[in-house]
Amino acid sequence: MQQGTYQKQCADSPSLRQPTPSKQTMQPSTMALAVHSAVLSMASLLCGVAFAQSAPAAEEKVQKVEITGSSIKRTSAETALPVQMIKREDIEKAGVTTAAELLSKISSSAAGLTDGASFSDNGGTQRGFNGANLRGIGVSSTLVLLNGRRLANFASPGGSSGVDLNAIPAAAIARVEVLKDGASAIYGADAIGGVINFITRPDYRGAEISAYYGDTQHGGAGKQIFTVSGGIGDINKDKFNLMGVLNFQKTDSLRATQRDWIGSAYQPDINLDVGSSNTFPANVRRTTASGRATGSRLNPSAPNCNPPATVYAADSFVGSKACLYDYMHDTEIFPESKRTSFLTRGTLEIAPDHKLFAEALHSETTTTYRISPLTISNLNYPLNGQYYPTDFITSNQTPLAVNLRLREAGPRLMANFVWDQLECTQLGVLWKDI
Repeated sequence: MQQGTYQKQCADSPSLRQPTPSKQTMQPSTMALAVHSAVLSMASLLCGVAFAQSAPAAEEKVQKVEITGSSIKRTSAETALPVQMIKREDIEKAGVTTAAELLSKISSSAAGLTDGASFSDNGGTQRGFNGANLRGIGVSSTLVLLNGRRLANFASPGGSSGVDLNAIPAAAIARVEVLKDGASAIYGADAIGGVINFITRPDYRGAEISAYYGDTQHGGAGKQIFTVSGGIGDINKDKFNLMGVLNFQKTDSLRATQRDWIGSAYQPDINLDVGSSNTFPANVRRTTASGRATGSRLNPSAPNCNPPATVYAADSFVGSKACLYDYMHDTEIFPESKRTSFLTRGTLEIAPDHKLFAEALHSETTTTYRISPLTISNLNYPLNGQYYPTDFITSNQTPLAVNLRLREAGPRLMANFVWDQLECTQLGVLWKDI
């Protein structure tokens, strides 16, 4: 770099100056070097940033999303409803063996998981039934779905019918979606309490065998479960998947006598007196001329009676000259049940964006329960009958009204057989532009 200098000329024009070139080289100062270095550093940084921005971004793999819902049009004023999601990992950590046990862990489920429990001596129509009851409204107001589709209700009369959860093998469940609020506007009156949607395992591969045995401290209500599950085919590689679950479950009966707190219908210390006057041997009463029973009850075996079922209870409603039948000795709190269920699901990718689904569910439940022996009430026995207790009723002999329980014939045995079947085929389409 060259520098121009000015020399003063003492000529006619004192103010006239002419530049003359000089060959002297300029020496930069320390401050100039510092500024120059800073400028170069900033330039290199800017170049580095520009270079990083120009590099192509790594391509991310798009994750598939499965949506469970309805295509029914709804108003924009409707808001989202609370949904609880129970994943497969949660099911395994909870250690539950049935779908009914799984729902018992949900705080919004109440008073519906009966399994047919009853302290009644009149039999029942729902023995062995396990129903879901969200918000305590009733099993008939809780909708149960399997992969978004309805299941048939348990074969019981009346308004308390619902889906039997025993038909769904727990080993086949991938997740459970619980809608904790009413959805009757979408699904109908049976969804007032909420909706429970069981989703089966979509791409299960491998094989599993599990066995469970449980018993109680005081006996009764033992449970044995045996499950075999398996699946083949990778839907991404093989373009198909087939899975199946076979479940067998047996539950032993629980008799009322196996629990002290409910083992007797006559407990005077707590003023419990709900026994029966139909006994063996029979209680009798004198009758009027019109045949109506009158007077106190009498039993020839009193006060010994015939324990443990026929007992002497002087302060009970039958009086001190008769016997009382404690029917809780023949009552079962839980019945004996045997259940077999099989669920299979197949998936076939017929095109990159089209899948064909087919599933089948078959369940059989046999429930056997026992109640107290058959009774005969107010049977008129003639005065001249062969077995008239003349040695017991020595005076004021009249025809007798007999209240008898046929204990020697054994308890009444009843059985419910429930058969469930579901078959479904559907076509799934992958929506890319939503």
